[in-house]
Amino acid sequence: ARHAKVPSFNDIDKHDFFYRAICDYSHQDWKFFFKAWGIRISNQAQATIAKRNYPFMTQKIWTYNPLVDTGGTGQFQPYKRSNWSVYDFSTEELTGEGANNGHAINAIDNDINTYWHSSWSNPGGGKLSDGPQWITIDMETPLQVKKFHFVQRQNNSLVRIQQYRLKVSMDGGNWTDLGGPFVLDNSTAEQVLTLPSTMTFQYFKIVPQSDYSGGGTEYVALAEVWVTAP
Repeated sequence: ARHAKVPSFNDIDKHDFFYRAICDYSHQDWKFFFKAWGIRISNQAQATIAKRNYPFMTQKIWTYNPLVDTGGTGQFQPYKRSNWSVYDFSTEELTGEGANNGHAINAIDNDINTYWHSSWSNPGGGKLSDGPQWITIDMETPLQVKKFHFVQRQNNSLVRIQQYRLKVSMDGGNWTDLGGPFVLDNSTAEQVLTLPSTMTFQYFKIVPQSDYSGGGTEYVALAEVWVTAP
């Protein structure tokens, strides 16, 4: 890459060329390797490779020590939620569910006993009849996704989501509706939605359509959501 006769105006251009070249040569997406080494690549280059739907290079080769010929053989899971954030939401309950519940961030805190809850206290506005309710997650980087995993609120069956729609996006502005409505069981167990084919995106939006109160409360809650690879 250093000696290739391609236009480059700065180091990022060179990094991007190297990144695209190694991905196309190996038919794998090496962006987590670059991140582990602290080699910056542009969002544009990442988006270009993401469209090729290459599987991620998940071997920890950056841990290899050539002096003693050890390391570099382990695998890592790029779908951890430590870098995820809540991009936006319709409402959240800040007071009525206690100090540690109701907040949107609880849907990705790795604790099934906490949950996001649409707002029902003043100023409220969290009923399904008040308008669309939703929560949008930013996974920090585009990921290849085949399955969505959900866990419903554990201790109140009435506000568990029954029907919902899903939307995904690369930029948080242009959305693809995955159809539906899909259905979650009135259960405390983990539930999985498998997509017809693997998709690459950075943002996903859950839009509840109904709850299990039969139109009684019209509020919705969700304990956890995450995704997994093909």
